[in-house]
Amino acid sequence: MDTEGSSDDDQAPRTRRRGGPAAAAAAAKQQHARRAGARGGAAAAAGPSSDSEDDAMEDDDQAPRPAARRLASSEHGEDEAQPDGGSGSDSDSGDDAPRSTRQQQQQQQRQQPPARRGRARAAPAAKARAEPADVTQLLPAGMDEEMLRSTWLRLPAKNRTHKDELMQGYRRSFPRWRLQLRQRFSLLFHGCGSKRALLEAFAAEALTDGGVLAVRGYQPGVNSKAVLAAAAAALSRRPARGAGHDDLLAAVQAEPAGRRLYVIIHSIDGPGLRSPEEQLWLGRLARCPNVHLIASVDHVNAALLWDARAAARFRWLWVEAPTFAAYEDETRDVPPLLTGCLQSSSRRGASTVLSTLVSGARAVFRALAEHQLGDPGAGGASQALLFRLCRERFILNSEQALRSHLVEFRDHELVRGRPGPDGGELLHIPLDDDALRAVLEEMA
Repeated sequence: MDTEGSSDDDQAPRTRRRGGPAAAAAAAKQQHARRAGARGGAAAAAGPSSDSEDDAMEDDDQAPRPAARRLASSEHGEDEAQPDGGSGSDSDSGDDAPRSTRQQQQQQQRQQPPARRGRARAAPAAKARAEPADVTQLLPAGMDEEMLRSTWLRLPAKNRTHKDELMQGYRRSFPRWRLQLRQRFSLLFHGCGSKRALLEAFAAEALTDGGVLAVRGYQPGVNSKAVLAAAAAALSRRPARGAGHDDLLAAVQAEPAGRRLYVIIHSIDGPGLRSPEEQLWLGRLARCPNVHLIASVDHVNAALLWDARAAARFRWLWVEAPTFAAYEDETRDVPPLLTGCLQSSSRRGASTVLSTLVSGARAVFRALAEHQLGDPGAGGASQALLFRLCRERFILNSEQALRSHLVEFRDHELVRGRPGPDGGELLHIPLDDDALRAVLEEMA
């Protein structure tokens, strides 16, 4: 018994030097188990009287080592099943130490409160940059619309050599295009870039056996009636005014067939020529025997302007002619890039929202808009004045209904409030006069 104890005592320091604190705890547990076994054998030989003493000794041995026993049982469960001995348990305990550390870290992460993890994931989203409320905020200080246009016009032209080569290739196609016109086809030029210079060169060099009428279809005020009036005046050599579409078309057809007129419409998909009615009259003009039609399109969905019947009136021959030229003349009458786009989008948004409202709400909006246009210096109308205007027009009979409509207008940003000279609130529509008149025309 003493020999085994001495051998165990000799091995314990060696185990501590090999494996560190964890290995020392395992060795201490093994030594305690051997001592308990030895005491159990001695108690069996001595008899029942020694049970209390053995229990007391066992309690004394277990008292100073609860932490070591828990650490050994949690980190080195495999060592408990190994027999006596040294090197195998030492190496296993040294290998399991990093693994147990990782297991503890993973268990701590799993025990982390969900709210803390949610805040950690939501942190990057809070760092997202706020988008500007207005596109004008993207401009540098001192930059305005006029400066943008002048800077764009001063930009040097790029790839001039390749563009000139394209124009020379198109010039070789002029005789073929003129032959197709003589065979009663209409030419429709499409492709990237402005085609105004190409069509003007085609008219100046190849269409010399008749008159040429150039129409700038990209201008907002151009419509089919203006085209018919210009064609009748060019053929008859006298102005045609105060007549309808039918009279103008009859005047064009009454001219002798010997007089040729080449009508060139730049951007036949312009804003004033896109409606089916406008395209109907242009198709009838193209069918006149003494009129030859050449047109260009710039919109990517221009082919949707005509169905099969409308396209048959024109007898289109699609000519792909990309020039990659800048749209300088076409964009000269376009509204400002920044403020114009904002006003246009606001007008379209107001028209869309008003089309979804009830008739009573639209009537209230019209009353406020007409008051704003009639008295621009007032800055708006108070709620009491607006209610009186609505009662005079028999639109509303209670202020509660007016307030409900105003709440809906404010939600859709159709109406805003501003402080008045008397400290009260003035209601106004955040649109300029032209956009507001356009909205009222669409409502009619």
